[in-house]
Amino acid sequence: MPQPLLDRHSGTEKRQDSKPSPADSSLRERHDRLKNELRDLKGEQAHLLSFINMLVHELRAPLTSINGFSDYLAQNGSAQSPEKLHRYCQILQKESSRLSRMVDELLDLGRMRSGRIRLDSRPFRLETIITRCVESLQILAERKNISLAEALPPAVPSVVVDPDKIQQAFANLVINAIRYSPEGSEIRVGVTGHPTEVECWVKDNGIGINQENLTRIFEEFYRVEQSGGSSTKGSGLGLSITRTIVEMHGGRVRVESRPGRGSTFFFSLPVAPPPQDAP
Repeated sequence: MPQPLLDRHSGTEKRQDSKPSPADSSLRERHDRLKNELRDLKGEQAHLLSFINMLVHELRAPLTSINGFSDYLAQNGSAQSPEKLHRYCQILQKESSRLSRMVDELLDLGRMRSGRIRLDSRPFRLETIITRCVESLQILAERKNISLAEALPPAVPSVVVDPDKIQQAFANLVINAIRYSPEGSEIRVGVTGHPTEVECWVKDNGIGINQENLTRIFEEFYRVEQSGGSSTKGSGLGLSITRTIVEMHGGRVRVESRPGRGSTFFFSLPVAPPPQDAP
């Protein structure tokens, strides 16, 4: 409690003003701001360490396979049949390609999140991007006897996007659907127009995702476990890259899924503003 002070002129008591001075308020604000920044830095550091641990784990698998087969061929290659040598070389090629693809995706993700990739944006129709994407992935789907069906309405508003980047984002969703869908199934892709945004979607008939895992599906290196606890091979970066690309365009991503009933992935982009009349 503030102690009373004696006024030298009147001889009466007066109370010390308990209101903080502007300097005290400024120091307190700086202290609170630094405290919050320190908390954020600790959170970022923990996320970075977790990311590095996951990265090391993911890189170890293809490197272990490459090293194992390379050592075996170096010591025993001359005694193997041509058929076995061919099969081992195919495995080496597959694992090295997987490693190279993972490194490329990590570099892309890092450049996008650091702002070092500039978008070449212009008004574009998403139906064109979807059709191109389906055509480019048709062979991949046919390997599992999966059909890709398009649902494209006649008139959808244009969006302002970098077409190559959005095609990459959409292709990641389709590739993910192919990876988790059973052979002989159908994957539907489409676009839906709304007054302020355009929504692209990819619907599969795969294994689905548990509700508790839906919030993690766009994290780096996250993979959905299949029956028996195994997970499908892949870099685990495709969905994270899709989210980053979409958010760079001012959009958002979401997913709806039920175990055993498949999943539908969506991303929405703002509708392009109407062209301004020339003066």
